[in-house]
Amino acid sequence: MASINRKFQSPFYRYDFDDLEGRFETRYGVWEDFILTYLDSEWSEWCQLTTKNGEVPEISTEWNLGGFILDCMLEDIKALYESKFDGCIGVYAVERLRDIFYRDCHQIVYPSGQREDLLFIHFLVIERSHNTKSGSVSAANRSLYINQNNLSRCAYCRRISNIREVAYWDWLPEWVKQYPRNTMHVFCPACFGFHFPIPGK
Repeated sequence: MASINRKFQSPFYRYDFDDLEGRFETRYGVWEDFILTYLDSEWSEWCQLTTKNGEVPEISTEWNLGGFILDCMLEDIKALYESKFDGCIGVYAVERLRDIFYRDCHQIVYPSGQREDLLFIHFLVIERSHNTKSGSVSAANRSLYINQNNLSRCAYCRRISNIREVAYWDWLPEWVKQYPRNTMHVFCPACFGFHFPIPGK
């Protein structure tokens, strides 16, 4: 069931929120100060799933209505997203990876008439299975990935840093489906360089 602050619907009166529920992958909205004011039904279902799988249960309370959306982002990209949201409208590519599927979505950000509030809509562009026979899939061997009791997982592509081969980030379906609690979310060099390039370089 969707959660929404009814005041948020007023500036978006042209949108049928019930219709949006059945047409797109995910939807959410924020006030001008980036406080969450609308979360679709997929959100609560996803929170229930992550809790059931033993992942971070606090996510359903930390980023529910009234939560600050930028708090869910790493410091490296928080300022970038804030500047992009400030300049909306926009269309951005978003990857949603699972253990056996690759999904590529587009994110559209609609500002209200006064450009104060933002409505986010994701829709699926590509969905395909990972090629598990290509040799690109690795086993979750803890000795290859855990350093000083921690492992590093890319927050974007979800690959795990190989501590024996520094330049390698491996695809481990077991830890995509449910990552260990001692996981640090970072960016692999490829994702950081491609998605968040430094201007002038």
